[in-house]
Amino acid sequence: MHVFAKRQDFSFDGIENLPLLAVIAAFVGLLVGFVVIGFRACIEFGTKFLLRVESDQFERLEPLWHFLLPIAGSLVAVALFFVLRRESRIVGIVHVLERFNSADVKMPIRNAAYQFIGGALALIFGVSGGREGPAIHLGAWTSSFVAHQFRLTHNSVRVIVACGITAGIAASFNIPIAAVVFTMEVVMLEFTIATFLPLMLAAFAAAALVSLIYPTSPVFELSPGMALHDWNALMVVGTGIAVGIFASLFKYEIEFFSDLKIGRVWQRMLAAGLLTGAIALILPQVLGMGWDTAVALVAGESEANFTIAFLLTLILAKLLATSACIGSGLPVGMIGPSIVLGVMIGTLCGMVESSVLGSGSNTPTVVYGLLGAVAMLGATLNAPLAALLTVVELSGELDLVLPGLLVIVAANLTTYGLFGRRSIFVSRMHSLGIPYPPHPSVLYLRRSSVRACMDSRIKLMDQSPSATDRKESSRDKDIAWLIHPQSDNQFLVHGTRESNSQFASARASLLSSQSSLEEALTEMDTKKVDVVCATQSRSSHKIIGVLTREYIQRMQTKLVDDKQHQKE
Repeated sequence: MHVFAKRQDFSFDGIENLPLLAVIAAFVGLLVGFVVIGFRACIEFGTKFLLRVESDQFERLEPLWHFLLPIAGSLVAVALFFVLRRESRIVGIVHVLERFNSADVKMPIRNAAYQFIGGALALIFGVSGGREGPAIHLGAWTSSFVAHQFRLTHNSVRVIVACGITAGIAASFNIPIAAVVFTMEVVMLEFTIATFLPLMLAAFAAAALVSLIYPTSPVFELSPGMALHDWNALMVVGTGIAVGIFASLFKYEIEFFSDLKIGRVWQRMLAAGLLTGAIALILPQVLGMGWDTAVALVAGESEANFTIAFLLTLILAKLLATSACIGSGLPVGMIGPSIVLGVMIGTLCGMVESSVLGSGSNTPTVVYGLLGAVAMLGATLNAPLAALLTVVELSGELDLVLPGLLVIVAANLTTYGLFGRRSIFVSRMHSLGIPYPPHPSVLYLRRSSVRACMDSRIKLMDQSPSATDRKESSRDKDIAWLIHPQSDNQFLVHGTRESNSQFASARASLLSSQSSLEEALTEMDTKKVDVVCATQSRSSHKIIGVLTREYIQRMQTKLVDDKQHQKE
């Protein structure tokens, strides 16, 4: 027989050993930074080597290439699609969210490989989409791999994967603050110090590494002397409403192409490439992310190179091409194109104001372009703070904060209040049959591990304890449970304290102490037991503690009472 007398504190914090998590988070940030740098380098080298142009400057190519390139990109994606099994073809942010809501948050390597190779080639060939979706996926896979190598508890794995997601965004656009807030708003759906600090470290490590390779100057550089503090509140609200309308159209088109059942998936991917190529024959600006167009508009080139009619046509064309590429399943992201579309829509609003008011307009068109980017991101991602911080970091303009708050409110009220359109990620998760966002009690259980909550005051016995054994154990303060085997993976537990005396010869199943409390409840429901015996790890059957359904329910009740007390 074996006695484990060490008592486990009943801490419900759920994130054990924060210093260790911080160290792993910093390591993950550096590792993800290298991966994203490699991904960006592949795109830039491929574009320069194959097409003889800089990344995202497809307008300089001959018109025939405008038509052929996205078709070639979709053909490459289709070829990879046929090589992979069905479950390995799912990529992007929605896949990351789906895995993040799974029990062990394990990211399959085949999906990540398809995301890296397929995403890089698709962007090299001008498929209308962004690089941040692949960066988030690659960051999540890298961090998941590292976390499982360290054999962390599953709630801690969740934090490290969130660090990888944060590092992926930070490295993709060099926006560390916005990356942290995005992960909190969209992925983790909670703000706690225990998770906030590791995310900050990961973002810092990734952004610091990327800054050694890429310039840290603002992406959206304004003309010298441009004043952003002179803005009209009514026009800002009007811009938000206009962006909300286009954001609703964007979401509708993505959902339309995602739910389209005409033909097979690979046929729809090829059709998206054909559609993008056909549009690019007339409007090559739709190819790729469109970053160069947004930079030109922010630099003040709208009046010189764009008319209102042309810009409106380009917006509608970019919406259609991007929606088709993303909705068909091509391995590209939507955050970058959302920023570009927002700049276009905001600039269009500014040009309309200038044409109506003439010299009476005191607000630079550029202001509306940047505010449009803020509003579009906030409305499509359901992440208003992350959207505002993204554009502030990309432009380096703190004067955007005040009008940015107003334009985000107007855009979101239009999108959700008038058109009833939720975040595109929420819509896609619901289409997969996954409740999102999860209920607060579920989040509470996910961030708490069995290891942190189990009672380790146990004594293992070779056979059923006698009355004498129980009496002796009741006098020992370091023994609260007697455990003996019944059959394979089935045990009987006996409570020796007045507080657990109801568990007399109660059946219990084995569960790894790395599991979360959500997994513990699922195990109890599946095996129809009220107790689980926690093992050292998944590969070990050494029992180190006991966890009961009654304890978990008591903690859930405490959570409800605490929230009710806070409301009062």
